[in-house]
Amino acid sequence: MDRTNMTSQATIAATAAAMPANDKERHLDSAGPSCSSEPQRPPNARQQGARGLRRLARRIDECIPRRLRWILRPFAYCYELFNEIRPRFWIGESQDSADGAKIMVLCAAQERDRRYLLRRFLGDTCRERCIGRRWLWEIPRVTVQEGRGCCLVAVKTLGRFRRLLKPEQWLYVPGWVAGDVELPLDPGVLRMETVRSDLRKIRRNALQFHVTHDLEHLQDFYDHMYAPYIAQAHGGSAVIMPYESMKAAFPHCELLLVMQADEPIAGLLISYSDTAPRLWSLGVRDANRDFVRDGAIGALYHFSLRHLCEKGYARANLGLSRAFLHDGVLQYKKKLGMRLSRAGREWFAVRILDDSKATRVLLRDTPLIVERDGLLYGLIFVDASADQLSEEDWERLDRQFFMPGLSRLLVVLLGELSLDVAVPAHLAKRITVCSTSDIVQDDWYGKRA
Repeated sequence: MDRTNMTSQATIAATAAAMPANDKERHLDSAGPSCSSEPQRPPNARQQGARGLRRLARRIDECIPRRLRWILRPFAYCYELFNEIRPRFWIGESQDSADGAKIMVLCAAQERDRRYLLRRFLGDTCRERCIGRRWLWEIPRVTVQEGRGCCLVAVKTLGRFRRLLKPEQWLYVPGWVAGDVELPLDPGVLRMETVRSDLRKIRRNALQFHVTHDLEHLQDFYDHMYAPYIAQAHGGSAVIMPYESMKAAFPHCELLLVMQADEPIAGLLISYSDTAPRLWSLGVRDANRDFVRDGAIGALYHFSLRHLCEKGYARANLGLSRAFLHDGVLQYKKKLGMRLSRAGREWFAVRILDDSKATRVLLRDTPLIVERDGLLYGLIFVDASADQLSEEDWERLDRQFFMPGLSRLLVVLLGELSLDVAVPAHLAKRITVCSTSDIVQDDWYGKRA
């Protein structure tokens, strides 16, 4: 195994990683949702029943020899299709702390995705209730009859079912986006104060790293770093990969371990199964937040990118992130200069239902990445009129939300829209201004009393 001390100026010039500004910005396994930890609520009877069926299905699957499991694949595929075209619908509700506006969202997604969506839209204190299964083509009727008062409807779907939802009437938010970073990192990244702070933590705490292919280290990484950290970071939204799946992929991976006083405190799997190496799954020993504060997460990214650069790679894939522009993991990777490269095959179809006060509160706090005609756009909502935005305001929006790989930022002004919107000339190719009528669709509510 290789041991390297990352304290030299040459190393600092080669690559670096930025730590988030606060604890709410989580560094997560690329396969896991990026959300803050949540209070655990006991499952209701319906959820307990669904979990019981899933546990039973897993036990049956485990009893069947691996070579014969293909027999069940058609049944599993049919059940998956059924869940997609006749999902369970839920109504999430929250109370805005600023002005007391009641905010409701109609959502159809499996448990982990639903929790992530509702938490993104409504915050950690949202309440949810199930209204039963409905066909996708029944959404307009469900919205009018059972979703009255909802600000928007969000449906998890695959690309093959987008036509069932009349694509021109929906915003399509990728379930996941992937991105690459050039190696070595841009000098502008290295000058960022967050990067410099991260490097100081690495030096101050004498962090080093090992690279290993040992299966015993993989087992320790999975049991004592990856699984506990992902569970702690994501709560009920955690997606934890089975150990057998990780072990099967391990021949095409390297395990990088961050060491403190000769003890491994964090680890990250680097996958070489694609064209560019990918930073795949990470974890911190026993989910210990002291190790995070000591710089373990930043060291994982820092050491991994430097290791790949020394191996001669000009590019690294930073894995998957959620397509919400306030998502902590996405913002973290943006600081590294990540360029969005592609969207996954899963989508959140979102439709804004009305232009109420509650809707404006929700939209203002939830900037998105959306896909149109194969291109990715940033979609942000600003609670101001055109004449209230100065050149500094436009530059702040561009700096905060634009990232390489986006075609443009679509800025929706929730105030009065002037016909002559003065977007600064040097930002005109990156920012387009829209009105609420370009986004809000209210024909489902046209017959409301």
